[in-house]
Amino acid sequence: MTITKHLIRFDTYVKRHPSLTAEEFHHTWSASHAQLLKNWLARHGVYRYTLFHTPPAMAQQYLGQGPADSDQVVASFDGHAEIVLENWEILSRLRADPYYQEVVEPSEAKLIDKASVVRRVGYEEVWVSDGKAAD
Repeated sequence: MTITKHLIRFDTYVKRHPSLTAEEFHHTWSASHAQLLKNWLARHGVYRYTLFHTPPAMAQQYLGQGPADSDQVVASFDGHAEIVLENWEILSRLRADPYYQEVVEPSEAKLIDKASVVRRVGYEEVWVSDGKAAD
C-alpha cells in the first residue's frame, strides 16, 4: 500500500451531554446519530467517517496495564468522530446543506456537551495497514 496524496482528517473530540449516562451516550451515538449521518456524508463525498468510543471501563483497563507510579494519562473525552475528506469543498457543502441544521445539529445538541468540543485537523500517513508495512 502506497499513500500518494494527503487526505484531510478532521477530528472532533466530544464529551457526552450531561443528561446521558456513558452507556446511553455510546449507544445513541452509534444506533441513532451515526445512522443519521452515514448516508448523508457518503452522498457528499466523505472518504471515511469513524467513531472512536472511549467508555470509562476501557480507560481503567488501560491505566491498569502500567506500573502504579507511571505517568499514563487518558484524555477525558467520551469519544471522537473522524471525518476524512479529499478537499475542503466537501466540508463547505456539508455545512451548507439544510440537513446539517435541520437534522445533524439537533441530534448533536441532545447527544454532546457542545461546550466540551475540541477539534483537530491535519492529515494522516499510514505506515502499517492490514497487518502489512506500507511502501
